[in-house]
Amino acid sequence: MRCTTLSLTNFRAHSDQSFAFSSKINLLHGPNGAGKTNVLEAVHYAALTKSLLKTSDQLAVRRGADLFEIKAEFASPTIDLRVRIAYAPSGGKRVSVNGAPLERMADVIGRVPLVAMAPHDYDLTAGPPEERRKFVNNLIGQSRPAYLDDLGRYTRALRQRNELLSAARYRRKPLSSELLAAWTGETARLAAAVAHARATAIDSFGVYVAQAYTLLGEAVERPTLRYRPSGKLDANALADGGEPLETLLFDRLMEDEAGDRERGRTLLGPHRDEILFALDGLEVRRYASQGQHRTFGIALRLAQFFYLRDRTEKMPLLLLDDLFGSLDAQRTHLILELLASEEVGQSLLTHTSPTPLDQTVSFEADEHRLIYVPRLSLPPIEDPDGVL
Repeated sequence: MRCTTLSLTNFRAHSDQSFAFSSKINLLHGPNGAGKTNVLEAVHYAALTKSLLKTSDQLAVRRGADLFEIKAEFASPTIDLRVRIAYAPSGGKRVSVNGAPLERMADVIGRVPLVAMAPHDYDLTAGPPEERRKFVNNLIGQSRPAYLDDLGRYTRALRQRNELLSAARYRRKPLSSELLAAWTGETARLAAAVAHARATAIDSFGVYVAQAYTLLGEAVERPTLRYRPSGKLDANALADGGEPLETLLFDRLMEDEAGDRERGRTLLGPHRDEILFALDGLEVRRYASQGQHRTFGIALRLAQFFYLRDRTEKMPLLLLDDLFGSLDAQRTHLILELLASEEVGQSLLTHTSPTPLDQTVSFEADEHRLIYVPRLSLPPIEDPDGVL
């Protein structure tokens, strides 16, 4: 899958800009603050309906505008897609595909597999467990969108259970044991589906991470991944899933009910699980150097690319934001050669200058493209009182 054209209206600093992309490496270059990252962010919106930068939709509306609009065209050997994303603070976000509005934004996910490498990937290996859970949710959700339905239903069931516990704990409302047991059963059923999907995916994904380390020339260290669910669940039960895992989770929730009542929230379930990354048996988050964090993060993204390629039978789109400024010449050359190979499809890169990337990639070839992004200006901040 590749993005052929992109049109932005009042998105970040871009008032009305359009871009056309080649089939392989597209290098967006220009001064800092020109909005290069925002072009990648817009493609990310079109594929996954959310920002690459982990910010709210409202912040993406150009200053002084009422809404932003993104139009992206994607093509593959078998299908063409036209995706439109529009957001207005007063009306929320709307998505349409080939002119037809989608009832749920999640319905676009998986149609355009996408992998993004960005500076904040450091949080993936060094940050809290939430970052790793989000990564795994994205990995499974893009390859099997039905997982997102289970995850959404689990989140809603958990919210209902937590509201009952919170009302009893903080507002002194009577707690119906029957109602709590009903939501405990629903929470356990959906938690079993989510936990089983995660454990199964991580088990197979570890092979891809090891292969990515070999591609990066780092085979001397052995990367491993392990799913650690809250509640110390049996590994065999996780692998088998189904009713036995559901029953086990229900029993554990019932055992912990007194503690949940006391704290006013549910302390066991996929919302508290951890995914452990390790190198030669040592946890990356605790013991890795900055260089090891960076390498592990790149390996995770490369592994995600090949995992999605195999699972979806589509070539994912690769976004690489400001990656090469932190890499040495050898690693830069290796990654660019991989991007130019037949193993990878289209990629969009940002860098301040074509140099030194043009020493590896010939941007005179039709399949690659240099795209200059000039510095853009924002409308002045309105100051009706003359204070500024």
